[in-house]
Amino acid sequence: MIAVIFDLDGTLVDSENHHFASMSAAALSMGCELSEDLASRLSGLSSEACYALLQRETQLSGSCGNFVDAKHRYYLDRSSSLAIRAGAREALAYVTRGSIPFAIASNSSRVVVDTNLAAIGMDPTNVISVSRDDVELGKPNPDPFLKAAALLGVAPQSCVAVEDSVPGAIAAHAAGMQVIGWPEPHRCQISFPRGTRIADPKALYPTLASYFGGES
Repeated sequence: MIAVIFDLDGTLVDSENHHFASMSAAALSMGCELSEDLASRLSGLSSEACYALLQRETQLSGSCGNFVDAKHRYYLDRSSSLAIRAGAREALAYVTRGSIPFAIASNSSRVVVDTNLAAIGMDPTNVISVSRDDVELGKPNPDPFLKAAALLGVAPQSCVAVEDSVPGAIAAHAAGMQVIGWPEPHRCQISFPRGTRIADPKALYPTLASYFGGES
């Protein structure tokens, strides 16, 4: 393998609960209360895809644009509470020490991607990243991963993708990448697609390092 492509929300940033709280607040402002059991099903989806699912299965009404705008306002207003996911710092340090090229492939909007990167101490202007705004189709389509590989200048087949969600893992497999499933500790029951290599929820580094010759 030559490069690593990380998902962002739930993978590098401990933000999935923050996303659901933001969606819940947005939905409530539009007269709809979300149940907690929706959280796992919304994980990994773009805001637009979340809206479509909620419209199908809840009483959510109003436009997608209003829902997304309200969700973003809530998310950004409370971004100071975001933190790097436990275990992610060691993985990032490993690729940095080994001069292993890496990029971010996210299903979030550009403003959320940049906010998340800044929240974990990364300069958005110095990180190769792909947001939902940068591609025609988001995950579970392969477009974000294919664009990230292209920006790195490497073949998709030479990349390892790290994902915490099923839609993201499906996208990475469709892009032809090796895929590490790194479920959040409270979501260990996730059934990743066949061929996904599962990492310890609390320690990504050992599994990631195994693709690049081990210790560095």
